[in-house]
This record gives sequence, structure tokens and C-alpha cells, in this order.
Amino acid sequence: MKRRHKYLLSGTAAIMAASVPAGVSAAGEAAVDADSMKERYEDSFDIGAAVELYQLEGVHGEILKRHYNSLVAENVMKPLYIQPEEGVFYWDDADQIADFARENDMTLRYHTLIWHNQVPDWFFEDENGEPMVDETDPDKRAENKEVLLERIETHVKTVVDRYKDVVDAWDVVNEVIDDGEPNDEGLRESPLYQIAGKDYIRTAFEAAREAGGEDAKLFINDYNTEINPKRDNLYSLVEDLLDEGVPIDGFGHQAHIQLDWPTLNEIEESIEMFAGLGLDTHITELDVSLYGWPPEPAYESYDAIPDEEFERQADRYNALFNLYERHDDDISNVTFWGIADDHTWLDDRAEEYNDGVGKDAPFVFDTDFNTKPAFDAIMDAYEEEDDDNDNDNGNDGPEAPPEPELPDAFTDFDESDPGYAAVRAMQAAGLIQGYENGTFRPDNSISRAEAAVLLTRALELSPSGTADYPDVSGDAYYAGAVAAATEAGLFAGGTDGNFAPQREISRGEMAAVLSRAFSLGGGTETPFTDLDGSIYASAVGQLYGSGYTAGVSANAYGVHQDMTRRDFSVLLYRIMNDQ
Repeated sequence: MKRRHKYLLSGTAAIMAASVPAGVSAAGEAAVDADSMKERYEDSFDIGAAVELYQLEGVHGEILKRHYNSLVAENVMKPLYIQPEEGVFYWDDADQIADFARENDMTLRYHTLIWHNQVPDWFFEDENGEPMVDETDPDKRAENKEVLLERIETHVKTVVDRYKDVVDAWDVVNEVIDDGEPNDEGLRESPLYQIAGKDYIRTAFEAAREAGGEDAKLFINDYNTEINPKRDNLYSLVEDLLDEGVPIDGFGHQAHIQLDWPTLNEIEESIEMFAGLGLDTHITELDVSLYGWPPEPAYESYDAIPDEEFERQADRYNALFNLYERHDDDISNVTFWGIADDHTWLDDRAEEYNDGVGKDAPFVFDTDFNTKPAFDAIMDAYEEEDDDNDNDNGNDGPEAPPEPELPDAFTDFDESDPGYAAVRAMQAAGLIQGYENGTFRPDNSISRAEAAVLLTRALELSPSGTADYPDVSGDAYYAGAVAAATEAGLFAGGTDGNFAPQREISRGEMAAVLSRAFSLGGGTETPFTDLDGSIYASAVGQLYGSGYTAGVSANAYGVHQDMTRRDFSVLLYRIMNDQ
């Protein structure tokens, strides 16, 4: 029986409810005794962890066995450690991780065959020990290119041949695209690229296929895959390589993310883009930092981190895993870049930017190996529902459970908040409710389905037919609202014919929906530079000109940012109160 998502609150009244479990707190139970993550997601995707050798034993090893069914080496399988000298391969450390995976029936991701970082200098030196990148003679540069490609081929084939019995996915190349645009294709101008151009990528994949056979799953892996121009440059590269016949089987999204960045919309769009190429999707290096970039100021110690930060992190993890599970037809592995908060590369970054003192906490287990609110969020956010409620087209269509009592006031939202009066008025009208534990979570995002339900209730719209979207089940709580909102011209589906009910709605899209819903006019120029050329400029101008909305700053509307529950409630209240 597959575990299904089921909303905790009634869909007809709990429009603004989030899907985070009620009453989570920073205190948890021992990770070795907690319900197993790998069992929770066994019908969706593997759950993995990055490890160092010492973590194969003791409490780390026990946590690995209980919660994870996939492993990846954090460092010891990178080129620098596998072949420190040309022709001299060091296998001992990598063998230990491979053996642990075999003994515990775990899948193994290999990270990484070729990377511009953590690679020995000899890779890029000629026979005289001189850097190949400094060579100016064209003939010598051509010779150097062939030498480098031969070294890549030898390294890849040797490693793949040794571990092909246990490795399920290979990160063949890692981080080949730059964050900016140093050239027309956005390729990182590493020594690999300077010496061999894109041929180093082709050679690595072809060598891996030759050594691993057709069953080897070959991945390209990168970070910030949600952010342009990197995302689109990556997509163009992969698309071109596939057109050339380069054997790429999967795409790895590293997912080193933060509490508020990137947006869920950006994450989902990127997953859908690369999956649309027919590639398997892995989330390869997941961690959720408490800090933005740069990570300053940082908390000086773990004990200094307030519970509220762990609650925010729980919200983020809950939203992420909801998204991942919605796309479990495409995603086959979600790997954390660590096990617990006692060991994370993010601590080094926090210390670097805070005079040597700083602590991050990116995972679902704390430094004492207890569960955190984030663990509760991804494990208990939804009750289990059996397959009897599945409909014929494979979409989940649960009936909404009975509507809970309206709380007297939201415990996390009081008169000091500028949106309090509007939210309470909408609550009193029966349009919105909060969590079962009485919280409202005003900064959480709102989905398209929730927005459709709230608007159709506010406008008293009823559907004349059913929603004609493959991803909207006929018995989903929001089906009628989606149908009514579509008939009224408030919403439309995407180019793929789907409605994307659980996708967060942006501030720009919401402006357009509200403009249509209330036939707003009288648009005006705005001071928001992020609306230049935007399809939402007119709608935002109408809201702004009527005094209904403001920007996220003096010169930015935040057109692509997710609409929050607070802002949606306030905006709708102002419009309705003025009609």
C-alpha cells in the first residue's frame, strides 16, 4: 500500500491551511528509534546520505541502516583520492563504502568521476610537468588535449569497472556550467574546458557507458539548477549532448538550498524541465541552510539557534518533500548531503564568514542524533490513506475530512502584524482557517488549488461541469473550485494541459487572477523595475493604482516571488471591502 497525501484540514474551508504537522517542536526522539524514512518513502524514491568513513560505524552507522537505503561518498571517491598519482589507484577507502552498501542492501551513487575540483594536478600537466593551460603552441595544445582525454578515459573506465556491480548511479561529470556566462554556452572555464572544450564531457560519458554497459545509469550533476542563466544553459547543454547521442541517463539537482531560496516554483520548474528530456531525476546533495548568502551573521553555537528557526526549516522541508512526492514518477532518489547536524560542510562556510565562529543545522537529525521538527514534517505531515481512494487515472482524490472548529485567534499572528485585521475579518467570514494547532503561518506560500477555492467561495461561483485537467481528480476537494475558476476565466492550465494544483502561485500571477476576478481597471505606472517587460505589469498596475498592493521594496514588486498567505488575505480583503 502506497502512503498517500491527505489534507489535515477540510478543503472547503481550510483554504489557508498549511500541510505541516501541528504542534511540532525542537525536541525529538532518538533517530535510531524513530520511524524509518526509507520505509516512509519506499514507494516513491530511495533516501540517501553522504558519508565519511568514520560514519559507517557507531551511532552514525545505526542511523544509516535504519533510515537510508542509498549511500554516496562525501569525498573519498573523488579523483584526488582515487588516483592521486597517474596510474596509482587508491581503493581502500572507497572499497569500505562500497562494501557497506553491499552488506546492507543499499544502492550506491558514485560521486564523482570527473570534476574540476578535488582533482590531482597531474591531470592537467604535460610530460614536463608544466600546466597544459599555459601552452600557446597550437600543435602542442592539440597533443595536450588528446593526453587529457586519454587520462579521463582511463580514469573513468578503471573506476567504473571496479564498482559497476554495486553502483546504481554515476555522477559522470559535476558542475560543468558556470554561475554566470563566461562564454556563449555558459560552460565553466575550468582547466578541463580550457584544454579539451566540451569533448571532456563527451569522453567521460562514452567511457562510462563502454565500461559500465547499458545498465549503468549515467548522470550529469550540478548546483543552483533552479536559477538562470545557469538553468537554461544546463538545459541547452544536456539537450545538445543528447541530440548528439551522448549517453546521459539522468540529471542530478544538488539542492544546496536555504529557508527562503530558491522558490518552490523555481525548484519545480527545473525538475519538470529536465525530466521532460526523458531523464531520471535525482536530488543529490540536499541540505537546507538556516542562512542566506553570504551566511552572516551566523549563530555561534547549536544551542544558540532558536526553536523558531527549526520551525521555519520544518516548513521548508515539508514543502520540499510534498513537491518531491508529487513528482515521484520522475524522481527516484533523494540524497541528503550528510546524516545529522553534527557534521556538515556548511559549518565551514559559516565559520569562514563569521571570524571562525558559526554553526549551521541543515538536516532532519540534530547534533545529538535526535529527530528535529523537519523530520516530523516530512514523516507526519499527512495521514496515511490506502489505495481505495485512488481514481482510475492515477491521481489522488481524497475526500476532505470534517471541518475543524475555527480558532478564536491564531496563536502565531496577533495585533502587532499589519495584516492582522484583514486576516481576522476573512477568518470571521469563514473564508480562511489556520492549522489544527491554531497557527496561521502567515509567511507560507499559497497554492493554485487553495487560491481557486478561496476565490470561488468569495465570489460564490459554482461549476457547471467538471475540471478537464489530467492532474485534477474528480473527487479532490478543490476539483469544483478549479472547474468554476476555469469557467469564469480566472485560471487556465499550462501548455501540457495540466492545472498544477499544488504549485505555489507567484505574486505576479495572483495579480492577474485578481484583476480578472474583480474586473479591475484604472491601471497606472509603477516604480517597480522588475515589471519591465512582464506580462503581469498591467495587472499589478491596476492593483497598485487602486491602492490595494505595494512592492516588496521601493523599486521591486517581487513579481516571481511566491504569494504568501498573509499577503493574499490582505489583498483579497482590500478588494472585497472596496467593491
